[in-house]
Amino acid sequence: SSGWAGGASSGAASGGGWAGGAAPLQAPQGLRMVENSSTSITVAWEPPSGGAACVSVYELQFREADEREWHLASNSLTRTSCQKHNLRPGVPYRFRVRALNARTAEWSPFCGTLATSTMAAVPSRPTLTRATPKPQLHCVEVQWESAAGSSSAPSNNNNNNTNSNAGDRYVLEWREKGRSMGWVRADVSNEYEASVCSRVVRELKTGKQYQFRVRARNAVGVGPWSAVFDSGAARPASAGSSRQAAPAASGPR
Repeated sequence: SSGWAGGASSGAASGGGWAGGAAPLQAPQGLRMVENSSTSITVAWEPPSGGAACVSVYELQFREADEREWHLASNSLTRTSCQKHNLRPGVPYRFRVRALNARTAEWSPFCGTLATSTMAAVPSRPTLTRATPKPQLHCVEVQWESAAGSSSAPSNNNNNNTNSNAGDRYVLEWREKGRSMGWVRADVSNEYEASVCSRVVRELKTGKQYQFRVRARNAVGVGPWSAVFDSGAARPASAGSSRQAAPAASGPR
């Protein structure tokens, strides 16, 4: 749906008119984005130069940047702003507006096209896929699938990956299974580039089982934690054997 809400700016009933009332309206001016979220964009504009009193209503159109066809947001706007709802997160959009002459019932030309975009959404929940013990190194390698809305997630846009930011991060935490201890950040830096979906957690105790969880963060906010994932016990390698005893990960709980 193409929900919209009129803004608070005035203009449809202010200013002067054209002499004689017969001259065509010029295009509205100064189309700009005044606010955006992950699912909405608010735009505002100024009335046609010298013709504000002649404006009956405004028509606002929009489209995604890679579309050719324009879509109607509203053709009955009596104010010079509009909030377009139900947009997709992290997608570039185009807007344009024109005015209806109350005296001639003719539309003005469209103003110049505004290029803007919605904000990215908070990342979705990542999925932990493996936690592989490496007993001789006293560590566990943890792997996960990327969260939608992070830099490592596929974008819906062909050439515009605006659904992510260079500063996207993952946060990985661990705890020893069966103990009433809080979650521990995996290292001092706490966060990893979202393009990397694995991490080695070091200095763990052999013979112990551990649990892991991960979540993603971007410029909008922090996403939910993944399901808790159990690793197998990190048993030391048998004496005289060059092969590590690395049991398969037991999976999410």
